[in-house]
Amino acid sequence: MAFATGQAQAAPLTHTENHTGSSVCDPALPIYALSLRERPAAIDNAGPFPAFVTCALHGQGTGANVITGHGAKSVAVYFTNGGGTDRTASCTASEALSPTGGKTTRSIPVPAGSTQQSIRFSDLDVSPSNNAWRTPALSCSLPPGVGISTIWYVFDEEAPN
Repeated sequence: MAFATGQAQAAPLTHTENHTGSSVCDPALPIYALSLRERPAAIDNAGPFPAFVTCALHGQGTGANVITGHGAKSVAVYFTNGGGTDRTASCTASEALSPTGGKTTRSIPVPAGSTQQSIRFSDLDVSPSNNAWRTPALSCSLPPGVGISTIWYVFDEEAPN
């Protein structure tokens, strides 16, 4: 019987987290706070003009702690529209700790009265070269009446030894 030498690396653990918009998103500038309504279940633009929010999700290691292939795999942003007019929301996904990292912007129609219109980003949208999206960040434009209800975050982390 032969035994392998060295230490085997455990397969990463995949996790899914569901955050409310108000738990991870804040007004991008103080002026936008006047229009934004933060509720336990969402952050909504209650004002007459577009408002911008930034959303930050926890990271999965930087520098010497980075393990190739570990980190965010996907982020999905879910929008609601409590207004009477169809609107278009947009978000830019980026790597929060790397000003030179990739960025991807997407837009989606959010019909009046809708509750679950989503934009989805993958790690390859933001970091196509090394497949490692360490610290996901979002900057979103919310038209009047539109809000972010939830953000789904799927990530891998190193399994404990």
